[in-house]
Amino acid sequence: MKAAAIAVALVLLVAQPPGPPTTAHTVAVADLDRDVRAFLSREMAAHLADIQQLNPPQTRVVGALTTGEYTWGTFMRALAVYGELGEAANFAKKLNRERDGVKGNKVTGDVLREKLRREIGDTFVYLDLLAQSLGFSLGEAAGDVFDSKSAEIGYAERLERLDPDTGHDLNWIEGLPPVNSAKEK
Repeated sequence: MKAAAIAVALVLLVAQPPGPPTTAHTVAVADLDRDVRAFLSREMAAHLADIQQLNPPQTRVVGALTTGEYTWGTFMRALAVYGELGEAANFAKKLNRERDGVKGNKVTGDVLREKLRREIGDTFVYLDLLAQSLGFSLGEAAGDVFDSKSAEIGYAERLERLDPDTGHDLNWIEGLPPVNSAKEK
């Protein structure tokens, strides 16, 4: 019930007409933040408590399917990517402050860069888990996108992709010279 109330409050906040808010339409940020955090804490605790096994995954968690496309597990992995990327963006923002000479950071730029590095790593891990759960390789997907975008814009550079068994070039873009493999060097 409280979840529905929070959802309604969020919709009402977004749907407010332009102009100064009236007292009847104002929601205290601290109250909304507290309610959303409490709701998410309860929901996460309930979902995590219902997980009895990971490998193989159980069929359902709190009634939601856990395998296949667009399942509870897929959603949670995507949510984790979003959360980690948000944390990375926060550290990038603080590094911009440092670059621009704006005071307020509580740690040095070196500490912020290390934290950003770790958050990017976390994001990559969750992206990879999400890709694996959907049945494809994150590295291959990134390589395909890089190579096709390079071809689209006339950029000659391609990512080196070698067959792990033979060392042969697996570049699939037609008309390009093969990438020299490490085994040929």
